[in-house]
Amino acid sequence: MGLIFTETLDALLDGRKGQTRRVVKEGDEAHIVTSAGGTQWVKPCADLHLQGTITAVRSKNGRIKWALGRTYAVQEGRGKPQVARLEITGIRCEHLQSINFDDVMAEGYRIFGKMDAVKARHWYMGVWHNIHKKGVFAWENNVLVFVLHVKLLKKPDIG
Repeated sequence: MGLIFTETLDALLDGRKGQTRRVVKEGDEAHIVTSAGGTQWVKPCADLHLQGTITAVRSKNGRIKWALGRTYAVQEGRGKPQVARLEITGIRCEHLQSINFDDVMAEGYRIFGKMDAVKARHWYMGVWHNIHKKGVFAWENNVLVFVLHVKLLKKPDIG
């Protein structure tokens, strides 16, 4: 299984991108380890103050989509060949518009001149819109997202 990067592939390969957001789909569940050491599968973000660490996400059919420590192929599009490999180092769940300046930087925003949180957020809104257009996942709908923290493991060979 791979993770598709269209708008931000260069940022990932340059090492500027350490996060990616994926929409929470109906039926998704998050596996958490609670502060008391227990584990359970829960509806993601249903209880945003739930204490615990998300270790995996599964779809409604039970397939594990993402898991801490797992590696995934990086692809430019569906059916395209792998161009790199990355590891999931963290998972959290939040509303899309909760993104802050540090998150935008981790999404690959490149600073030109003075650092400006408003410009950075506007840039990310544009990236999101280019990927999701209008519709159910539009920025304005402030959907729930999984924030995947990623580490690039293998860059493509430059030849």
